[in-house]
Amino acid sequence: MKMMRAAWQAVRCKVLVPTLQLAVYVCVAMSLMLFVERLYMALVVTGLWLFRRRRRRIIRKDTDDDLEANAHPMVLVQIPMFNEKQVYRLSIGAACGLTWPSEKLLIQVLDDSTDSAIREMVERECMRWAGKGVNIRYENRRNRSGYKAGAMREGLEKPYARECEFVAVLDADFQPDADFLVRTVRVLVGDPSVALVQARWRFVNADECLLTRMQEMSLDYHFSVEQEVGWAWHGFFGFNGTAGVWRVSAVEDAGGWKERTTVEDMDLSVRATLRGRWRFVYAGDVCVRNELPSTLRAYRYQQHRWSCGPANLFRKMFRDVLLSRVTPWPKKLHLLYSFFFLRKLVAHLLTFGFYCLVIPSCVLLQGVWLPKYVALYVPALITLLNAACTPRSWHLIVFWILFENVMSMHRSKATLVGLLEATRANEWVVTEKLGNTTTDAAVMHVSNKPKTRSSGRGFHVAEMPALARAGPHAAVVSYRHRRVAEEILKIGKGKVTARAFTYGELSEATGGFRAESVLGEGGFGPVYRGRLSLNGKEVDAAVKQLDRNGMQGTREFLVEVLMLSLLEHPNLVTLLGYCTDAEHRMLVYEYMPRGSLEDHLLDLPPGAAALDWTTRMRIAQGAARGLEHLHDAARPPVIFRDFKASNILLDASFQARLSDFGLARVGPVGDKTHVSTRVMGTYGYCAPEYALTGKLTTCSDVYSFGVVFLEMVTGRRAIDMSRPADQQNLVQWAAPRFKDKKRFAEMADPLLHGAYPTKGLYQALAIAAMCLQEDASMRPAISDVVTALEYLTLAGATSDAAPRPQNPPHHPDAT
Repeated sequence: MKMMRAAWQAVRCKVLVPTLQLAVYVCVAMSLMLFVERLYMALVVTGLWLFRRRRRRIIRKDTDDDLEANAHPMVLVQIPMFNEKQVYRLSIGAACGLTWPSEKLLIQVLDDSTDSAIREMVERECMRWAGKGVNIRYENRRNRSGYKAGAMREGLEKPYARECEFVAVLDADFQPDADFLVRTVRVLVGDPSVALVQARWRFVNADECLLTRMQEMSLDYHFSVEQEVGWAWHGFFGFNGTAGVWRVSAVEDAGGWKERTTVEDMDLSVRATLRGRWRFVYAGDVCVRNELPSTLRAYRYQQHRWSCGPANLFRKMFRDVLLSRVTPWPKKLHLLYSFFFLRKLVAHLLTFGFYCLVIPSCVLLQGVWLPKYVALYVPALITLLNAACTPRSWHLIVFWILFENVMSMHRSKATLVGLLEATRANEWVVTEKLGNTTTDAAVMHVSNKPKTRSSGRGFHVAEMPALARAGPHAAVVSYRHRRVAEEILKIGKGKVTARAFTYGELSEATGGFRAESVLGEGGFGPVYRGRLSLNGKEVDAAVKQLDRNGMQGTREFLVEVLMLSLLEHPNLVTLLGYCTDAEHRMLVYEYMPRGSLEDHLLDLPPGAAALDWTTRMRIAQGAARGLEHLHDAARPPVIFRDFKASNILLDASFQARLSDFGLARVGPVGDKTHVSTRVMGTYGYCAPEYALTGKLTTCSDVYSFGVVFLEMVTGRRAIDMSRPADQQNLVQWAAPRFKDKKRFAEMADPLLHGAYPTKGLYQALAIAAMCLQEDASMRPAISDVVTALEYLTLAGATSDAAPRPQNPPHHPDAT
């Protein structure tokens, strides 16, 4: 034992302590370098702000008169995607809604999807927009050569794209505002030396969970400080790979897109800078909505790519930057030392090596000198400087420190892989996108003042203090990591009355989910008819089964269970139970023998009787009452967001019941006028302001109600591609007829055969027109619509007087 102890002391004193002390000195030097860099950038940003140079307002949010004076240039919008089932509609719709002359805008969807079903859906979406007059091209490659860089390079080489002067790059989950091109292309047109205009990212799901909040803190610093300083002080910053507009001639001059690393965007930026004739503009006040990875697996793959790629590019470009004759030395120093060495190498290796290895080793191994100011004060100051850009998350700074230390191991590993060009250096895994923002069902609570109009009772949900303290989204932070049933019980606080069924029970009730039991199929999955025993009685039920490859998923499942359990009303469908066995996700509803309104209004089989006028008005009144309960009885209000004929079910007496709450959102609270969210819903029913800006209000539901009500009056679909071009969009078709009282009769459903009160038709059209006002503030509250429909249902008036809307509605092309 003495010999072993002596041997240990010898190894400790002569090998371990000196080695660890050397590591401390190296880490101290790197810590001070990193601290000086952070302090320097903070001082530059503060100086820019103090002297009003932070935003020189060269990107102004106004009209494009200066572009009109010089003619709009031809712009190509490239949307690269790979199996983007959840978000492809959003990015394509946002691109098609950009404010730019249609003859000067070309949208190119670069779909490398390997799933044939997804390829078909994306192509069909492109064809739909092409049918509306949008110049959109669908390109699919089966080999994925070069990944994203290869797709964009081949896209630029297409003959029809050669006339384009500028190219905007938008990843599949990015949704620019309508004026994105107006505000960015103006800079490129005004200064021929500008190669790139980069916009800032705005995260629509930052509040989804703790993971996204941590990412928001890191990325806010990147966009608010690193990009700002790089542009204003050094004339260089890295292209973020999306939400930017390039000059095509600059891309070609730099050698085009190359797939030699996983950061083709940064590669192109560095090569363009080394040409010595191009400069970049960072438009920090132009924001583009996008989604943060909300699963740890997706985030880890993204961080591997973002850490490995720059290190590998540094290895490949070090000599080129150092020997460049046209690049001034200050910019070379910024590129090699600040941009690559400190931010892309030292920051990752230091965090893991010093804080996770060296400091703990110093605690265990006595005799190593560790300066307190480096171990405590310097990291604290660096952390405060990083967090300064996200004040709303300062209370999470401890979690952010722990999170960054954990991720530093993965980033350090990826950095070394890139530097050594190991096997995974060129690994490319597309970041998973879910296409949804957070679930807000957990923050609903009882209204202190029950509404007198609602025929059903108000919310029976008790206050949930724990959720209120944790924040509106805390309830769904861990739903991916816990059993969904446990989450339902936890969030519902014992108020969820729906029964938890086993898979065996539902399989027996539906006859093994046989095809003969299928009632229909939607975005969630197939719906089966079954017979269950509840409280000693045999009842008919509709069992909706989650399709794992469908457009909705676990989040929508959780929302619907909570919504229907916490929102009870005669005009909302009754949830009898749910199933969460293993990977199965099923919802069990009260069976609605009449099916949906769509079945009786828009999909009538030959010889079937059409709904009469009175029944239609009663159905509209019931549906409006359901919306009224969501808007007025809930505190905060609930926005349905997917109001359409197929989501209005009918019981035996044709009473309307709203169903499918998977996309519902809790409305604005406090002084907020809206909630910002990813645009979702069904084309043709979305309110124009929501489709263009992502700002959701209860007025959005009122617009959707107006579309459905107009369908009920006219018997026409909101969007019907089988009709002539000028009749495919119902709202656009109705707009000129709203202005002319003599044409009101043209709008009545021919299947009514004139069996309707003339005054009733006029009043119904007036209600629809007011709900369809383009200006959301001009639309009536849903409670006023209910009042008008009550009068319309009971009056049976025959007067020819017809109220006419002052401003006929207008429906934009983009939804």
